[in-house]
Amino acid sequence: MASAWGQAQRKVDLAVAGALRVFVGRERELAELESLLAETQAGRGALMLLAGEPGIGKTRIADELGRRASSTGFNVRWGRCSEVGGAPAYWPWLQVLRGLLRDAGRAAGLPRTHAALSRLVPEISAPLGAGHGAAEDRFQLFDAVTSALRDAAEPQPLLVIVDDLHAADPSSLALLEFVARELRNCRIAIVATLRDQEARLLPDRAEALARVTREGSYLPLGRLAREEVEELLQTCLPDLATSELTTAVMTATEGHPLFVDEVRRVLGARKDSWVGGKLGVPDTVRGDP
Repeated sequence: MASAWGQAQRKVDLAVAGALRVFVGRERELAELESLLAETQAGRGALMLLAGEPGIGKTRIADELGRRASSTGFNVRWGRCSEVGGAPAYWPWLQVLRGLLRDAGRAAGLPRTHAALSRLVPEISAPLGAGHGAAEDRFQLFDAVTSALRDAAEPQPLLVIVDDLHAADPSSLALLEFVARELRNCRIAIVATLRDQEARLLPDRAEALARVTREGSYLPLGRLAREEVEELLQTCLPDLATSELTTAVMTATEGHPLFVDEVRRVLGARKDSWVGGKLGVPDTVRGDP
């Protein structure tokens, strides 16, 4: 079961994903992510982990990447790890595979090499081959998932976004590690978001994530710089934006993307113009650690 803090911060990340309608900043991070897409289109897929504190905008930048990838011909599939408990093993992969099944139109159209996937997705009804034990069965399953992803990437490159990887079950992490080792010669990119500090609190989770990280690249997200906050204010609040307002927002938020957007939202809802004074971030978005 997720902690109350974890649940609150999940709401924070979701708020960031939908709040900033205008995407500003993150030029360096987006350049690296777009380079990943270019390499993937050329047949050199890879894994990239997008890490940072709660509310820093990981899901938002992943969403922006997905939008840009779709516009350049990628098939984009999301798998979101659950922090509320009760989700089955391999939950993010189930979401990805079901999306690919919908693309295929009908499960019967999948190659027979995907028979092992019937353990995960009931829509795939092909019979399993005879197994020789738990380890062999798991390898067969992992190999089948990898083959399904490769087949999906044949007509168009594939971008898989795994959100909240810090909440992934051990089986999902093991499968990600396996798949990541097979990306180098195919048109599949995987971008996973995670709250790295939270993941380090669980030794077993931290160890599994460390193994996954060794198979890809690590891209940390920091807070917004002053010029990025200024750009957002000028775009969203052109009648209010001044150097003094930028200073007040930076003082109140320290460049935290969610807090910046909440202050921007409050300012935009006011009937009068800002005439100076201290700004505050509502407790509803700060969380209660």
